[in-house]
Amino acid sequence: MPRKTSSVASHFTLKTPLALSQLHIRLQFLKKSHQSLLKQIKKKRTELNNFVERTRTFATEVFHQASPRFRKMAELDQEIHALFEEIFTTKKFGKQTFKNIEAVYLKLQLTGIISQKNNGKQLSKELNELFDNPEPESDFSRETAKGYYQH
Repeated sequence: MPRKTSSVASHFTLKTPLALSQLHIRLQFLKKSHQSLLKQIKKKRTELNNFVERTRTFATEVFHQASPRFRKMAELDQEIHALFEEIFTTKKFGKQTFKNIEAVYLKLQLTGIISQKNNGKQLSKELNELFDNPEPESDFSRETAKGYYQH
């Protein structure tokens, strides 16, 4: 007689679901979003590299176009300094006229219209005149200390 399989054995077999667990679904979602972010990063890097390259090209063009003008400005600056040196050394002026010309020369330097010529004595004299303050500065720390001790 053939043996019958017991119906009890079929009750003990575990049924495993074929559906993915929540952890696996979350992991797949994170992998997809990670890949998407990597693509965006790669795209933005290429955009940044292109922008940097265009900026470098533009900067070199500006430099090449501006170089002759900068050279011309430097030459004019040197000519102005030479003219003032010639005026100071060869021309004979009265004291007031000489001071006026010297003041104009120093103001041109201080305002940045022409470059600074390191005429130490003249420049320091002009700066002293600009910042000369005959009123003594009050020392507030002493006044505060006196008030503190009185209270």
